[in-house]
Amino acid sequence: MAAALAVQVTRHRREFDLDNPVTDAIVLTAIVGVPNTIVARLAWRGDPRASFAVVTAAGLLMGWVFVEGTAFSRTSVLAPAYAAVG
Repeated sequence: MAAALAVQVTRHRREFDLDNPVTDAIVLTAIVGVPNTIVARLAWRGDPRASFAVVTAAGLLMGWVFVEGTAFSRTSVLAPAYAAVG
């Protein structure tokens, strides 16, 4: 799924204005920040769905690292560490 998203984002690069750091921040918040906030809330309440949410959030984090490296053409020195932790 991450590979398909990377291909689509690369095709529509001009429409998304991917060279703007604000766009990157919005996408990062939507893909990584919101799911991790949901995980924290579920875990805080002791919800049994928290374990599934953790796996989902980790998958989204690894997908983000992949898409960021392929579609945005920018990577961080911490990207391999995030991928390993995810």
